[in-house]
Amino acid sequence: MHPIDFQNELNPEQLSAVTHGEGPQLVLAGAGSGKTRVITYRVAWLVREVGIDPTSIVAVTFTNKAAGEMKERVERLLELQPLPTFVGTFHRFSLRLLRRHGQRVGVRPGFAIFDTDDQITMVKRALEEENLAESSFQPRAVLGAISAAKNRLLDPQTFEAQADGFFQRRVAQVYKTYQQMLVRSSGVDFDDMLRLSVQLLAENEDLRERLHDRIHYLLVDEFQDTNHAQMRMVREIVGEGGNLTAVGDEDQGIYRWRGADLDNVLSFEDIFPGAELRKLERNYRSTQTILSVAGKLVAHNRKRREKTLWTDGETGEKVEPTRRDDQDEARWCRTARQPLRPLAAFGHGHPGAHQRPDPPSRRSSCGRHPLRPGGSGPRVYERLEIKDLLAYSRLLRNPGDNFRRCVSSTGPPGDRRCHPGDARARSERARRILWEAFEQSDFASVPSRSACSNGSAS
Repeated sequence: MHPIDFQNELNPEQLSAVTHGEGPQLVLAGAGSGKTRVITYRVAWLVREVGIDPTSIVAVTFTNKAAGEMKERVERLLELQPLPTFVGTFHRFSLRLLRRHGQRVGVRPGFAIFDTDDQITMVKRALEEENLAESSFQPRAVLGAISAAKNRLLDPQTFEAQADGFFQRRVAQVYKTYQQMLVRSSGVDFDDMLRLSVQLLAENEDLRERLHDRIHYLLVDEFQDTNHAQMRMVREIVGEGGNLTAVGDEDQGIYRWRGADLDNVLSFEDIFPGAELRKLERNYRSTQTILSVAGKLVAHNRKRREKTLWTDGETGEKVEPTRRDDQDEARWCRTARQPLRPLAAFGHGHPGAHQRPDPPSRRSSCGRHPLRPGGSGPRVYERLEIKDLLAYSRLLRNPGDNFRRCVSSTGPPGDRRCHPGDARARSERARRILWEAFEQSDFASVPSRSACSNGSAS
C-alpha cells in the first residue's frame, strides 16, 4: 500500500479542509480550486490517518457521472476496489433507504421509479380525470408546480391548504389525483424519493439513531445546488453537530429554477452552530486576467459570501468585451474560423467544442460550415421496443404498475386484441390494479405470440 503525501499533494487551504476534525465545516470552493480533490482526499485521510471504517463514511453529489468519477479517485487513493464507502447521489441514497424501510411510509419494497416521461403521462391523465384542459394547464408546468411542492416537503393535503390563486388551487387538485395514481401503481417519482426519505427519518427515531450509529462522516459536493428537501435529509443524517463537510460555491449556484436554495450556503453557520468556514481561493484553471474580470462581475451578486480567486500562473491576455447578436456571431465565426479550426480535433470535452443547445446556436453557423450536433436518432432506452420490454418486465415484477408505458403499447396495426389499454381502462373503472384486470380478461381471442410480437415495435 503506497503512502499518501497529504502535505505535498495539497495546498495549505485544501489541507486544512481535508484534515478538519470533528463537527461541521463549510468549504467555499471557487471555480477551479480543487473542490473534488478536497472530498476525495478527506475520505482518504479519514481512512488512512484517522483509522475510520470506510463503511461509516458517506459522500453524496448530484449526478451519477460525478459520483462515478469521485469513487474512482478514492479507489485509486486508497487502493481499495470495490470501495466500501458509499459514494453516490442523493437519490441513490434515498433509494436504498426506501427499499429497506419504505413500508414505514407506505411504500412497497418493489416500488417502481417513474421517470419524467412517466410523470408527464400521469399528469395528463390526472388533468383528464379532473376535467382540466391541457391547453389551459400545460402538463409540464403542472408537473413543475407539483415537483416544487414536493421539494418543499408538502404533501397534497398541505399544498392544498396553502394554495393561493386559481392556478395553484387547480394544481392542488391534480397533485392529489396524481399522488393517488402513484400509490395505486406502487410507484414513486424522483421528488418522492427525497420527500419520503425525509419523512421516514423524521418519523422514526429508532431508524434515525441507527443511521447516526452507522454514518460517522457525511461529505456533500456541490452544496450550493441543494434544495430544501436535500438539506433536511442532510440534517436528519448528521444531526445537530455531526461530522458534515459541505463543499460548494454560491457564485456557481445556477439551479434556483429547480429548487436550489442558496440560503443553505449563506446561513450554514446558523443551521449548524459552531461550524468552521474555510475558503479555497487559489485557482488552477484560468489566468489572473480572467479571474479578475469574473470576480468584478460576480461581486455585483447580492446573495454571496466574499472571496477573491487568484492564481500564481500567467497574467493572460487582456479581455475584450463584445456584444453580438446571432448574425454578428456567425460573421465573426466565419472570419475567425482559421484559428478555431484546430478545435475540430478535440472531442466534446474540450471547452471550445461546446455547442449551446438552444435554437440560436443552430443559426450561428460559420457561413458554409454549419454547426452539426453529433449523433442522431433515439437513445437506446428511448426506443419503443426497449421501453415495451422494460415496461412489461416491470409489470411482472410489480403487478400494481398500472400506469407505465406498457399500457400505451400497441399490437399489430388494426388489431386491438393485443392492446392492454382496454385492460387498463377496466382496471381504472373498477379501481383495481392492471394485473387483476388481465386475469379477468378473455384471453381466448388473443392471437399467437408471433402475431403480437410482429407489431410490438410499431
